[in-house]
Amino acid sequence: MFMQVVEKQTKNIQIVFVISLIPVLLGSLILALAWVDYRAFLFILIGYTFAGHYLIRYLSQRGKNNEWFISLAVIHLFILTPEVFLRLNEFYYTTGIQFGYPKTFEEFVPDEELFWTLPPNQPQVNSWGFLGNEVEIPKPAEACRILFLGDSVSMQGFPNEVKRVLNERQLPVEIVNLSVAGYSTYQGRVVVDKYGSVVAPDIVVVVYGWNDHWLAYDSIDSQKKIEFGLSQRAFSYVYNNLRILQGLRYLVTPVLGQDIPLPVVRVPLNEYVDNLTYIGEFFTARDVPVVFITPPTSHYALGVPAFLIEQNFAVDKESVIRLHKQYNQALRELIEAKGWYLLDLEQAYETSSDLDRIFTKDGIHLTDYGQNVIGKDVANFISDKSCW
Repeated sequence: MFMQVVEKQTKNIQIVFVISLIPVLLGSLILALAWVDYRAFLFILIGYTFAGHYLIRYLSQRGKNNEWFISLAVIHLFILTPEVFLRLNEFYYTTGIQFGYPKTFEEFVPDEELFWTLPPNQPQVNSWGFLGNEVEIPKPAEACRILFLGDSVSMQGFPNEVKRVLNERQLPVEIVNLSVAGYSTYQGRVVVDKYGSVVAPDIVVVVYGWNDHWLAYDSIDSQKKIEFGLSQRAFSYVYNNLRILQGLRYLVTPVLGQDIPLPVVRVPLNEYVDNLTYIGEFFTARDVPVVFITPPTSHYALGVPAFLIEQNFAVDKESVIRLHKQYNQALRELIEAKGWYLLDLEQAYETSSDLDRIFTKDGIHLTDYGQNVIGKDVANFISDKSCW
């Protein structure tokens, strides 16, 4: 009689254990079919399921405690299952402001010099933490290499359109895109110091501005001192890789509230000019032509979206327009003084009739159509300033 009770209990534990893994297995299967990177996890999960099923019986036959598998089942249901389904929905969460370290792009990884980079272990990200293939060093002698420096607008994809257009014209180029979402000219200056010489570009395209005049958190960019101890790195790694933690943070943020920005911008205007001057002189000293771009926007014609103010990017809508114009004008004056190249896209698209097709709803980033349009503009501008 006792053995029958034990046998029934063992079967019940096995059933609970396996059933608790079914949603995880199904979700992982869908992930594995969509993304190759999840296939290894799926195979490990299948092996874990079979191993757990047989280990429950093995422990029972030897009079060992196997009830702790019920606790594992609870973990499967309340941690693994939400984690998998959050990943299925491509869920990421960053609280409040995305452009003021440390409250910035939690799916990125911390960097003491650049504040953040892309996770190098992610698809389409190189070991430097930027989108794209590994940068061949030294540069092949026959290559014509265009270096893009910028923020999320140039990270978004129009540099690839530049390459496509030039290649169609029988002007082969290699693109190195060191743009990252949220970067200001301060971070661009650091990128130039770290990679400007080793990349050895033949042309440089620089497009910064938005993040420079967004509100600062904790301190302005040039005064930030970022140090990461082992515990901070460990927490960042765990948070970046667990969607369930990001989901919990999403739920508690309305209760805890968001950080309040400083009444100053991330990069004051004089430092913005100094940073651009540094970048320009760095490459000019190496006989590399530099093309600066004034970031275009639909704000002037279509208005500033309310969420930019609600999420504390700026004090009010008027300041968004005023500062963007002011920073772009400072760039024009710098270019005129230095005799460098300027592609003035702000003025080119200030009153375009196609703005709603070119820009996304934030009035900053580009639609697929917009990337094609801007990519062609850039390709046309630099086609006679290259190494062909």
